[in-house]
Amino acid sequence: MKNVLPILLLAFTIGLTSFSNGKKFVKFDNYGFYLGGNPDNSPLSLKINEDGTYNFCDYSNMKKPVKVTGNWTQERDRIVLQGNENVKFHNSWKMDPDCACLKSQKGLTFHRLCQK
Repeated sequence: MKNVLPILLLAFTIGLTSFSNGKKFVKFDNYGFYLGGNPDNSPLSLKINEDGTYNFCDYSNMKKPVKVTGNWTQERDRIVLQGNENVKFHNSWKMDPDCACLKSQKGLTFHRLCQK
């Protein structure tokens, strides 16, 4: 009876650690400008700096342009932009593993920014 508990505990622990979502953690190191659509006249731009700061601009609605600066963090395969909570903007960007692009969805709006 004394030996059964450690064996069950070991089996339970191994069972829990064997489940994996298959995602590998990839450190983000593609710092620089990201632009959407045509790089010459893109309404969206995101500059990610190595020091953990960013600049985000959205000119898709010229009546209410969005300019946000702040800090960014990485959570697995996502870049999370932390900024002004009063301004609504795309603050979560997923890294595309096939290229140097970021994609975001907020409601029914989808954006894809690729490195300049």
